[in-house]
Amino acid sequence: MFFSARDVDTYNLISPSIPGFLLLQAAICGVVKLRFMTGIAGLVAKAVGRSEMPRYQEMLGALVANVELAEGLLTSIVHEIWRNVRQLSAAETAGKGAAAASFIPGVGSMYGVPGKTLIGLTTIRIFLPQVHTQAVDAIRMLGSSGLIMTPTEKDFRNPELAEVLSQYLRGASLPAEERVRIMKLAWDAIGEQFGSRSLLYEWFFAGDPINNRLLCYRTDTNTNCTAMAGAGVSRLHGDIRLARRIVGRRPGVEEPLCAADLTALPSV
Repeated sequence: MFFSARDVDTYNLISPSIPGFLLLQAAICGVVKLRFMTGIAGLVAKAVGRSEMPRYQEMLGALVANVELAEGLLTSIVHEIWRNVRQLSAAETAGKGAAAASFIPGVGSMYGVPGKTLIGLTTIRIFLPQVHTQAVDAIRMLGSSGLIMTPTEKDFRNPELAEVLSQYLRGASLPAEERVRIMKLAWDAIGEQFGSRSLLYEWFFAGDPINNRLLCYRTDTNTNCTAMAGAGVSRLHGDIRLARRIVGRRPGVEEPLCAADLTALPSV
């Protein structure tokens, strides 16, 4: 990006002017981190003997489900990028080697245009911060006080402490030193300066979380969802009105359906 030094306009166009690769890179980093945090949670659960307890299996299962969803979101982002690349290629072909000046292929992935989605932005702004926080909370619950009961390697080499530490800090099926290594890794990931900074980074990397949700509220997706529900209410009201007219007819009296009844009839 050195070519854009002191050129604010050029710098601001770098991200939206390519077919969404920056969003993909950010999403990949977040998904890999989520997989790693899920793995740490699994190690901690086994170390303290909680991996066979339904309560904690449910907690770990939720993290694994988040990983599956994250992988699916990555696939969707790649499809969006491929569509951008194809549109760019078509624009260059139409322009005989030079894309039209008004065509910026990445804008649809960054900000949403007709026919494209906000899946990339929503992944890094909404989904990844939430699931990363969930992973941190799960590790905290699984590790409990064991996360801070972590003597140093020097303590284990101390003849006066070695026997006591080996007896009281051993894991469910692990020696004490191995259990402490796992707990130290978990503490580094969620509690130490590195881990605390990582959680803060996930929340604010792609902007203020409150404002990000406000932006989602103002999208066409919100409008379309509301319109869908409204249409369902109107349809249901029409069906109920028709049912009442049919049920309310007097026995033996033929009453033809009116235009309103015909309008309310379900379409096939």
